[in-house]
Amino acid sequence: ILFGLCGCCGACFAVGWLLILFVLIMAVLVVVEVTVMGLVWKYASGTQLEDTLTSTLLKLIEARKSGLPNFLHDIQLNLKCCGAKGPDDYPKNGLSIPQSCYNDVDKYAPRVHGTGCGKAITVFLNEQSLKVGLVALGVVLAQTLAISFALVLYCKL
Repeated sequence: ILFGLCGCCGACFAVGWLLILFVLIMAVLVVVEVTVMGLVWKYASGTQLEDTLTSTLLKLIEARKSGLPNFLHDIQLNLKCCGAKGPDDYPKNGLSIPQSCYNDVDKYAPRVHGTGCGKAITVFLNEQSLKVGLVALGVVLAQTLAISFALVLYCKL
């Protein structure tokens, strides 16, 4: 909000230094956003993300012998997965398989979800990456356009 106000005041009151400040701040933001987008793209496309998620979830399961955090139950319900690597993670750690691991479609013969949540989260993120990438690209393009307009306006002062 502060950056936008700086650009608006610079444009409305024809204050050149405010426009230059706006351009510099926006340029730094664009560089940071593009760098983050590149890093996310690099690490999200490999197996490193799945390995990291799986080991983190496994540590959560191992540490919570008395009960699992609610968000892990939500992940297992929504992504239809079980455990970090699979349903065997629970018995290996002295826990019973939680209800959130079971398929609720067939109430008479419930089946355990066989996919581990590390893999399921990675698949979900990869499916959503195009949407997130397009939104991020749109934001960067809008910021670049704002920088261009501010520079044109500054040159006309």
